[in-house]
Amino acid sequence: MSEKVDLERAREVVRSIGIDEDLFTNTWKYFDKNKKAQTFAERRLAVCAACALFAARYCGLPVSTKEICRAFNDEFLCGTHTLAMRAREVLRVHRKILKIYKGPPLPQGLYLRIRWAGYIGAKLALPPEIIEDAGEILRSNSDYAQGKNPGFIAGAAIGLACLRKKHPVTPSRIAGSSGMRVGTMRKHIQGLSS
Repeated sequence: MSEKVDLERAREVVRSIGIDEDLFTNTWKYFDKNKKAQTFAERRLAVCAACALFAARYCGLPVSTKEICRAFNDEFLCGTHTLAMRAREVLRVHRKILKIYKGPPLPQGLYLRIRWAGYIGAKLALPPEIIEDAGEILRSNSDYAQGKNPGFIAGAAIGLACLRKKHPVTPSRIAGSSGMRVGTMRKHIQGLSS
């Protein structure tokens, strides 16, 4: 499946997710014309999704890799599961883009984690006091697990806030909405609570 991806259709998918179209297009063109990237034989759809993921991370948008894969698979593959693009494949191409990228650093740290906590809390329809408590947990542990996925850390903070406030939400719902497994979330909850 190495055929060309229609850039206009890809821009529509990116627009529906809420990612800046111009940043996505510039990332796509930069990656497409780079000499190192041209030797990287990949499925064009995975490259397109990885460029969307890069644009989302650059803007600080809390969009998971699985959401991007689902949107691109629905648009281009029409639910064909045998050809479906996997998140692991997109993340591999995304790492390649990060190696090639020479621009200003991507936003990371506390700001991005707090945005993720708000996104996960809204997705689960949690009360505002739990989201605020998760923000306080993230602020007090701002140096915890630097460089790790901010969605995972924010999901663990939401889980810890729900435990403290005795809010009836299951760990599997929190883990699913933040794109991680329950075991990973428990490990991060232990790290944040210590």
